[in-house]
Amino acid sequence: QAMESCFKKHMAILRQLIQSVDENYKFHKKLIAGLKYDSLTTDLLPPLTRDQINKAWDQAQKVRGGKIFKKAFWIMVWTGMEPMDIVDLKPKHFVKIQGHDWLIKDRHKNHLKKHKTKIKIPVVPELKKIMSDVPVPLDKNAPYFPNVKNGSISQMISKYFGRAGLKGYGAKYLRRYLGERMLDIGTSRDWIGQALGHAFDSEVTRRYMRVRDDKMIEVFEKISNQG
Repeated sequence: QAMESCFKKHMAILRQLIQSVDENYKFHKKLIAGLKYDSLTTDLLPPLTRDQINKAWDQAQKVRGGKIFKKAFWIMVWTGMEPMDIVDLKPKHFVKIQGHDWLIKDRHKNHLKKHKTKIKIPVVPELKKIMSDVPVPLDKNAPYFPNVKNGSISQMISKYFGRAGLKGYGAKYLRRYLGERMLDIGTSRDWIGQALGHAFDSEVTRRYMRVRDDKMIEVFEKISNQG
């Protein structure tokens, strides 16, 4: 869905460029209808394991500087947020409800389409520890990471995985890791979609999920043992 949306935006830009030269030029509807987005990277790599994440982290620690990128790395592990949402993260997004800490925020405006999507996840101790070391802005509406671009986060995380010999893995796979772990412990697709900030009827959640062989074996062994 996101890829197709990007394709449509590129087509709109192409139309504007052509019409800037010839304002009377019109795209033929049949031509546009016949064009479709064809991804060259439809095959996902196998889901990340915690061991692979640790290997990437070992390489991250060897890279000098980049403290913010290293924090973003673990924020993604424990929240499943995309870099765009991390750079938009603000104190107001952390709230306490009935004694429990929650992270609640709308997904970055670039992701909001027909359906307004919201990220809503409990704050685990690991995330709380990470954020405790991040300077809190005086203004609760100000971002924690004001001078960081989401593209820079993605590039650095890809660099960490690349140095660990895990070419092709990056920020998207860290995001998927949370969803896949939730799937492993039997969490429903609707709950996973809420945690990742997907629209209620989104098919994106399904594409993110991969059933691991070891979990499949475990399930069938349980069925067999129960007779």
